[in-house]
Amino acid sequence: MISALAIHGQALEALSLFRGMSKDNDTVQPNDITFIGVLSTCVHAGLVDEGRQLFESMKLLFGLVPKVKHYSCMVDLCARAGLLNEAWDLINKMPGKRDEIVLGSLLGACQRRRNADVGERVIQLFPEMQLSHLRYMQI
Repeated sequence: MISALAIHGQALEALSLFRGMSKDNDTVQPNDITFIGVLSTCVHAGLVDEGRQLFESMKLLFGLVPKVKHYSCMVDLCARAGLLNEAWDLINKMPGKRDEIVLGSLLGACQRRRNADVGERVIQLFPEMQLSHLRYMQI
């Protein structure tokens, strides 16, 4: 339901539904999938502060360990908002293997913002992947 509201541009309603659900801790507990939905909502609505709070609450209030998809949402959220260094820091904290999608998202944001410093650091991570998938981007 949260994701459906978000997809249809009703971010505030999606977040309200989540808040109502999370207040009723005894019956319904948010899980990994729920948090992917609310973090994606924040990405598409540009709600950086809300996304940060939700990401932290996932760990502190609900005892969930963020996975690659949660970090990917946060990287995308920060990259779209122009917070490229924060996005870079999140990539470095990601558990497991970074994929081309999350790196490409940050690299594209670096290109749009003309941030060669972060862009070059991102490119350095691509040698561990197949370079055939990387389009050279002029930053």
